Amino acid sequence: MNAPTDATIAPAVHVPVSERTRAVAARSQVYQLFGQLFIYPRAAGQQQFVHAGALEQLRRVRALLPYRVDAFHTLQAPPPDPDLPVTYTRLFDNCTGRSLMSLNEKDHLGEPAQSIWEDLIRFYEHFGIRYELGVNKEWPDWIGIELEFMHYLAALEVAATSEADARNFIAAQADFIDRHLARWVPRLCEALQKKAANTAYGAWAEALGAFVQAEQQFNRHRRPLAQAA
Repeated sequence: MNAPTDATIAPAVHVPVSERTRAVAARSQVYQLFGQLFIYPRAAGQQQFVHAGALEQLRRVRALLPYRVDAFHTLQAPPPDPDLPVTYTRLFDNCTGRSLMSLNEKDHLGEPAQSIWEDLIRFYEHFGIRYELGVNKEWPDWIGIELEFMHYLAALEVAATSEADARNFIAAQADFIDRHLARWVPRLCEALQKKAANTAYGAWAEALGAFVQAEQQFNRHRRPLAQAA
C-alpha cells in the first residue's frame, strides 16, 4: 500500500500468497486499505490516496475476494477537496470539543470505555502486539487500529504453516469482527452518509459498511467449518 502508516500497531507479515490463500490475502489488503483511509491527511500522498489511490487499489483486488460486495462495483471517485485536512478536522477531530463523528468504538456503543479497551488489548497482546498509547498515538478502539488488526489476522492466516494455526486465525477473525467492528462501524458509516455525504469520507461510507457486514457473514459461515476440521 502507498498510504502513510504512522498509526499502525501490527508488525509486517511476510505473506507467501498461493492459489489457496489468494482470497484471504485480498481480504487482508482491503482491511489495510480501509484502515489507511482514516489517517489524518497531512501529506499530499495521503490526500491522493483518499481521493484516487485507494479506489484504484480496491478495483484491482475486489475480484479476488471470496464474496461480492456490490458497493465496491458502484463506488465512484470521491469529490475533489483541496481542503481535505480541514474537512477531516471538522468531521473527526475532538481537540477543541466534541467531534461531529467519532472514529472510536467507545463513542458508538454506550459501554464503559475501559471494558472495550481491555478486551481489545487482550486481543492485540494474544497475537503478539504490544499496544502503547504514547507510541501508537490513538486509543486502542480507533477505527484505523481495529481495521489494521483484522488485516494482520488475515495476513497471519495466509502465512500459517499448519491447518491448526490457520483455524485459530479464522476463529480470531470471526470473534473480533463480532465483538467489535460489526457492532459499531456500520453505525459510523450510516452517520457519514447522512452528515458527510458530500465529502470524500462520506463517499467511502457505503463501501466500508457493506464490507464489514460481508466480512461478518463470511467469517460466521467459516468459523464452524474451521472448528469441525
